[in-house]
Amino acid sequence: MSERMEVFIANYRWLARYNRWINQRLYDAGEQLSDEERKRDRAAFFGSLHNTLNHLVESAHWYPMSRRLSGQARACRCSACARHARTHPTPQSEPFPGGA
Repeated sequence: MSERMEVFIANYRWLARYNRWINQRLYDAGEQLSDEERKRDRAAFFGSLHNTLNHLVESAHWYPMSRRLSGQARACRCSACARHARTHPTPQSEPFPGGA
């Protein structure tokens, strides 16, 4: 394996560990809040922590599946991403960076 590929794989693994760590911090924060507080709009991209957590779960499920089935990345199917996709459409002809 080339040195460049080894560096790429090491970086990819670091990003995966970071993703797991930061997601766990969000899950832990969500457990400390009441249902009402977790769902309160906080003027963030996904609105509430509840919607952010929903996005994490949905994207973790749909992104790998769509890559396997179509060979291209597809948007997460959570409601916040669906709203964003309707207001900021991506041309179908635009390739996913680094995609197949």
